[in-house]
Amino acid sequence: MDNKICSFPSCNIQATELLTTIDNGSYKISLCTLHIHEYNKSDELIRLSTEITELLPCSLCNSKKADLQYEVQEMNKSTQIYLCESHLSQLLEHRLSANEYLKLRNKYGLFFDISDHFYEY
Repeated sequence: MDNKICSFPSCNIQATELLTTIDNGSYKISLCTLHIHEYNKSDELIRLSTEITELLPCSLCNSKKADLQYEVQEMNKSTQIYLCESHLSQLLEHRLSANEYLKLRNKYGLFFDISDHFYEY
């Protein structure tokens, strides 16, 4: 299965725009914007082979080892961020604090999950 296809079993979307990939070093899951809320809620998600060999510290709390690599594809740009499970959940649920939001925006620029649509900082 191509990693540019949503991992939700019944999803037929094959677009690369706004596709979010989460890789934990054992497997990865790619989800479209319609199904990203299914991350950690569904055991039926199609798991793909990991592409990373090591996990770096969380970009927000600098914990020794991030649990996950978050990657979003948009406008022919790929943004990769290493996050711990807690910060990934906050990012996907658009609950980052002002400091966390600014730290990501300053380091990675604007991308879908920290856009003005979700934050007014």
